This record gives sequence, structure tokens and C-alpha cells, in this order.
Amino acid sequence: MSVFNGELYVKSAVDSILNQTFQDFEFIIIDDASTDCTYEILRKYADERIYFFRNKINKGLTENLNILLKISRGTYIARMDADDISFPERFAQQVDFLNKNKDIYLISCSYREFGSRYRKNIIRLKENEIKAQFLFGSVLPHPGFMFRKELVDRYHLFYNQEMKYAQDYDFQVKVSKMFHIACLPQVLLYYRISSEQISKSKLQEQKIYANQVRYRMFRAYGIPCSMRQ
Repeated sequence: MSVFNGELYVKSAVDSILNQTFQDFEFIIIDDASTDCTYEILRKYADERIYFFRNKINKGLTENLNILLKISRGTYIARMDADDISFPERFAQQVDFLNKNKDIYLISCSYREFGSRYRKNIIRLKENEIKAQFLFGSVLPHPGFMFRKELVDRYHLFYNQEMKYAQDYDFQVKVSKMFHIACLPQVLLYYRISSEQISKSKLQEQKIYANQVRYRMFRAYGIPCSMRQ
């Protein structure tokens, strides 16, 4: 988890991980030079599974994610955002699935939106359907990611720092080109929807970066396209 100025929601997010039914994990958190009370909230935790770091300067989500990938020691890596909530059985179900499906390297899960909008999103797509949907946009919710550490240690797959605001889209597409991926139909995540997530200016930037991912995919499939912003 990377968090910046998350004082409103970070405790709920952290508690949802510490309260997982699956307990054998390390929880690495980077406070990205927050200027609110995030640091004070996090430093109160005494759970021995938490490894807490604080940046002196703000580095941004993508760089922090790559740092976390490098220092993670588990067999699997699970993503979490500081304003979302994982269901208690999320890790247990995802670990069980990966243990039983050795050929699948990255998974996510269905989710329920909450905050400024309430909606259940059940993802029942087969792998080829997920890949087809990638042509139109991101499919797998990022805070629901769990993937094999082997992607980092053996294949050196990291988040692309040039894909700001679309790094998760780029990452899941990149993994899908090399390995099998999947999404659990079970709802295992509360995904917060709020006006604070991405400002209108950043939303336009996100579209630009996402278009770059789509452009590369269309070119790889031999589909004529132009790079319009």
C-alpha cells in the first residue's frame, strides 16, 4: 500500500487487511510524504506484520509501487489502496485460487462500489474475454490484484513510470501477453468512488496514458490506428 494524505480512510483500509482470515503475510506500507495526519495514524499500529516506511519527499504512486515490489518477500503480492476496503476472506480465496492454478500469474476480483456511487460489479469473463476488453480499457480492479512474486524476481515486470494514472492498466496488459490471468467472480473488495480520486485535469491525463496502452495493443494485433489524444 502506498498512501498520500489518506487520513480520512486509511485506518479502515489497514484494518481490513489486518482482519483477513488468511493471516500469514507481511503488510508493507509507504507514506508518500503526507502533509495531513496519515503518518500519526499509521505509526500507532503495533502489529508485527506491518513494515512501515515514510518518504521525505513525494515520489508518486508508480515509483512507490515499484519500491514495494522489490522489497516484498512473499510468494504472492497483493495490492491495496488506502481508501478501499478488502473483504475478510479476500486473501484466503485469492491464495487458494493461485495455489490451485499454477499456470495463472495475476488475478483480481469482483467488487462493490461505495462512496458517491453504489453498484455491484461482478466480473464473469473468461481469459480471452478479458483480453478482448483490454482493447477498450482497464478490466481488473487494481486494489484487488494478487500476483506471483515470480513476475518481479524472474521476469522483472514492474509498473511503467511513463504510464502515470494508467500504470495498472499497462501492467495487467503486459502480464496478460506473457502469462495466464483471471478474475474471481466473488465480490471481495469495496471500491471507493469519490470526486477526490482524480481531478478533471488528471482525468484527461489518464485518458492520454490509457490511449497509449490501447495504441500499442492495436499495433501489436495489426489493427490500423492513429494516436489521437
